Amino acid sequence: METLATLTDKLVIEVIKIIRLRDKLENDTSLTDAEKIELFNVIEIANKQRNDFCKELDEIVEDWLSGKKIPKTYKRIKF
Repeated sequence: METLATLTDKLVIEVIKIIRLRDKLENDTSLTDAEKIELFNVIEIANKQRNDFCKELDEIVEDWLSGKKIPKTYKRIKF
């Protein structure tokens, strides 16, 4: 099972990928039409994955808010 932290990490990485891919699609004038189509398809897949991560995050938060699950909290131990 994914945790809030791991999903957040994955979400941030996916968003950065999407931004870089969109930037390349919009600004790289050397891309052929076939390369643009392929890049667009990769962006679509990345968007679907991003949406999946968001959905999983929503489910974790809903479980916490409903009381189904209680997040673990850790106290700082000082020596």
